[in-house]
Amino acid sequence: MARNDHFSAFAATYAEFRPTYPPALFAKIAELAPATEHAWDCATGNGQAAVSLTDHFGNITATDVGAAMIENAQPHPQVTYAVGSAEPPPRLSPTASMPSPSLRRCTGLIAPPSGGPVNAC
Repeated sequence: MARNDHFSAFAATYAEFRPTYPPALFAKIAELAPATEHAWDCATGNGQAAVSLTDHFGNITATDVGAAMIENAQPHPQVTYAVGSAEPPPRLSPTASMPSPSLRRCTGLIAPPSGGPVNAC
């Protein structure tokens, strides 16, 4: 089990007990994002938010520290799953966007210096 991986032992049943988010939340995230080509869902868990983000973003990179969580994530053609943490975050497309000012500090780690901001959810 990876550092901070508190849920892999329950990965197969995690989705049963995980509350869903309202569609309006993802619509608002997309509204605040300066671009909607690509988003990063950090700590994706079972991929529930990543899949919901596909209604508003072209491609989603979804990461979680738990390999079992990624193995049990909801498949979707617009979502690329990977085992990984936020330190350091994955390299994303320079066209990805980020609506949250508190997360903009990650931009230099995720996008090349010449690239745009990154959307992290």
